[in-house]
Amino acid sequence: MTNWLKNKRVNTVLGLSFEADRVDGAVARKVNGGVDVSDPFTSAFVGDLTTVDPQVIGAELRKHLDVAGIHERNCVVGLPAAWVLSCQSHLPELPESDIGDFLDLEAERGFAYTADELIICRSRFKTGTGATHVTQVAVPRENVERMEQILRAAKLSPVSFSTGICAGFGSQKNVESGILNLLVEQTSIGFLAVADGGISVLRTFQLPVATEENGGNQPVESVRRELRVALGQLLPEVRATVRGLRIVGGGKVGDQLHQNFEATAKAWGLSLQRNQIKPAFGLENGHTAQEPITAAMLMAARKLTGEASVLEFLPPRLSAWKQFSSKYSSKKLVYSGVAAGAVAGIVLIAFLIQQVRLSGLRSQWGSLKKPVQEIEAMQSEIKKFRPWYDDSLRNLNILRKLTEAFPQEGTVVAKSLEIHSGGVVICGGTATDHAALLKTLDRLRSSPEVTEVQVDQLRGKAPLQFNFNFKWAGGTPNL
Repeated sequence: MTNWLKNKRVNTVLGLSFEADRVDGAVARKVNGGVDVSDPFTSAFVGDLTTVDPQVIGAELRKHLDVAGIHERNCVVGLPAAWVLSCQSHLPELPESDIGDFLDLEAERGFAYTADELIICRSRFKTGTGATHVTQVAVPRENVERMEQILRAAKLSPVSFSTGICAGFGSQKNVESGILNLLVEQTSIGFLAVADGGISVLRTFQLPVATEENGGNQPVESVRRELRVALGQLLPEVRATVRGLRIVGGGKVGDQLHQNFEATAKAWGLSLQRNQIKPAFGLENGHTAQEPITAAMLMAARKLTGEASVLEFLPPRLSAWKQFSSKYSSKKLVYSGVAAGAVAGIVLIAFLIQQVRLSGLRSQWGSLKKPVQEIEAMQSEIKKFRPWYDDSLRNLNILRKLTEAFPQEGTVVAKSLEIHSGGVVICGGTATDHAALLKTLDRLRSSPEVTEVQVDQLRGKAPLQFNFNFKWAGGTPNL
């Protein structure tokens, strides 16, 4: 009976893909060896998921589901793209037992959170040199807890928390190496590349809202800047193997990016491809609806076929019985009984002495309580703000000043940057012509924090290869 109920529960599931102020969804069912999709919907919320009361959002979501005639409780959830963070670390040769602690330290360096404040998924890959690297993808724990509150208010039971970017390409093993993939959704874009079976870069970008000022179109330049950042996050040996740029999904927005990125891709030595989201996980074999395939549908179909999600952020749930049995197994129960008897005897003997001492300790604590509370408050503030005050702030200001000096058109590109302890900064790269480089240097010289700008080397013409240095003499501005 139990097995029958378990199988029954996984025959139907609701897929939900959230963004900041909207949700896409559909119901997926197992049908004749395939997956059938029904009741697709898209709904907007009254406000942002991170600011509005979860009870209000949950009640609004329940209302949308009731209007659509959806009564399925079990759901798989694609978390908003803006919640997903990522960083990359080189993994040295360590005992397996030490790798977890090492990656926790790397996560605290790469994210503005402690490891306990995040739910982290990790993906290992190797470069052509044999070095092992780890891509850590994380979601703040408080955001996951907030999403659980929203779903409870909507009378839903989550069975998976993931991100639509991986589901949008089907199984990760089907994602080609050497290709940077762009998954275009209604309000966000995801960048995904793999190397040696692991995620080499995963980056999400919230699309700016279409307004009358930009003609109702999503700004192409914002996406181009994010694409340049995604390529820059690739390790040099991995970047050398990337030869293609694939734009997936997005309808008109994807077509617009494909038209505008043709010259950009060619300039970066990439072949440009255009694809739509393809059915997978049984959707191609079922009686699918005529609506376009979405990430919400793919996540639901993946769950029905039993394939594990590449990135899973749902905290593990243990039943009350499992918690009790793991804590009080038969052997542990015997040991606990013996220990409890020994403790009871000791407590009985020491009870009178303890009462005498407690009286004196209460008096001492009365005089220490206020200073202790003040110190604990200061320690809490120090722990809260420590990640924002470290020696890297100067480096961040230098990088920001260089970024502001370089033109957005990509006529001058930095390839290397060295920051020395004496404030000396050495930058090398390429420029399309001499005039573009001179304008960049003039913008640097106009900054009061930058002094002694000198050109060390110029080679070639098109492109022009350069090396220049300057001295950083600025303070630390308020950011």
